[in-house]
Amino acid sequence: MLNRFLAVVLMFLVVACTSGPTDRATEVMWHGSSPARQYSFVFVDSNKSPVRGVSFKCIGDEGTIASNVASDLNESATSSDSLGTLIIAHNGFQTHGTYMRKGDEHWGFNSPELPQCEFYYQGRTIFSGKLKSFKAKELVVVNE
Repeated sequence: MLNRFLAVVLMFLVVACTSGPTDRATEVMWHGSSPARQYSFVFVDSNKSPVRGVSFKCIGDEGTIASNVASDLNESATSSDSLGTLIIAHNGFQTHGTYMRKGDEHWGFNSPELPQCEFYYQGRTIFSGKLKSFKAKELVVVNE
């Protein structure tokens, strides 16, 4: 009986000493802010001439960060000027999200959606995308 007990204890110690610490994945919640930012679009035709009168609208789900940012953007400008330039801007926003972490590994990043913006010329959509996909300066060719 004593030998069996010692064998079980010894096996437990071997397993405990060789298995190492348990490194479980944990969910991390983060909060932060994004600074005010502007986006400059230059609309030109196929001859590289400026296109005046390109309008836009940004939308986000009601009551979300995307909705608040879309509102800022929509109030910032109306349409492209005589140089084809349209500058839209937002005032910055509070944000939050989650991700998974295990040791030095990070994955599963989740953060609030940002608005979708569409740009119109003569009643048709000529360009669209999520705000986070836009560069600070974009050149857009309008196919007439």
